[in-house]
Amino acid sequence: MAAGARLAYRIHWLVFRFRWITRITQWTPLSGFQDLQERGPYKTWIHTHSFSSDGTGVLMTDQVEYALPFG
Repeated sequence: MAAGARLAYRIHWLVFRFRWITRITQWTPLSGFQDLQERGPYKTWIHTHSFSSDGTGVLMTDQVEYALPFG
């Protein structure tokens, strides 16, 4: 994984099928990364994954900023 990497998914939800393509826009090993939707079901999708030590393991936090396709 690295900044600039593109990931392609096929998502099946009920009777709907979506192609979803995301691009890694930020990559900080051991701290986190961010992906941005280039093609998919949302008008906007920015997903930030953060990793930190909690003393006994790793705490993973996700933040998603999105906009629905029809407002």
